[in-house]
Amino acid sequence: MRAVDIEGGLASGVRVKTADGDEARLRSSIVALGTNGIFNTAILQRSDVRNDALGKYLHEQALIDVHVDTANIKAFFGGTSETGHGYHFYHNIDRSTAGAGLIETINAPVSVRRERGKWANRIHMRIAVEDLPLAENRVFLEDDEPVIEWTGYSDYAKRGVERAKAGLPDIIPDTIENLWVSDLLPSEAHIQGTHRMGLSAEDSVVDDRLRLHSTPNVYVLGSGAFPACSPANPSLTISALALRASEAVR
Repeated sequence: MRAVDIEGGLASGVRVKTADGDEARLRSSIVALGTNGIFNTAILQRSDVRNDALGKYLHEQALIDVHVDTANIKAFFGGTSETGHGYHFYHNIDRSTAGAGLIETINAPVSVRRERGKWANRIHMRIAVEDLPLAENRVFLEDDEPVIEWTGYSDYAKRGVERAKAGLPDIIPDTIENLWVSDLLPSEAHIQGTHRMGLSAEDSVVDDRLRLHSTPNVYVLGSGAFPACSPANPSLTISALALRASEAVR
């Protein structure tokens, strides 16, 4: 899909590219976009949707990788790639100045020790810290294709990461033989923001049913509707919002 045809405040269909490179128009009384926060935004921008928030506030969690080599705990075993969540940096902490963090203990990719008898004595964790959406992190069109402008994570997220790093030795219930912590990873691959949800078109793009403020028969789905971040993975919230949007379809 390239764009939505909008006439008189309502969508009448969409424009798509055919296999031979031509453009075709498909008629519809309802349009739903579900191509993530980057391409949903590009489609709306090609459709001449005018909204100051559109494309802005691209965000995700700030992520670090952690390996803890322990004296006794054997943390690796077969099965699911994620074996548990920890909330030591999530609940009952001060979130006014630094972001909260979710701990995920993981088996994939596999990371084991080489010492004889201790190959499983390693806890592999990732810590995802919430961030504050910044308007300068955005998606815009260049030569009619989406371009990402990313200026980095906020100081709020970085302070949350540093708090988690400092607190790691206190949450491991064993003797730590080695602790390795990565720098911030390039991405958590959770695309959020760019067509945020809100009460009006003055500061948001869609309403609480994911309908485009200016065009109520266009639904813009996915985590691009998130007005803010949290440490949690977004999948269940994306699903819940899709179900909520479906209730508004007549």
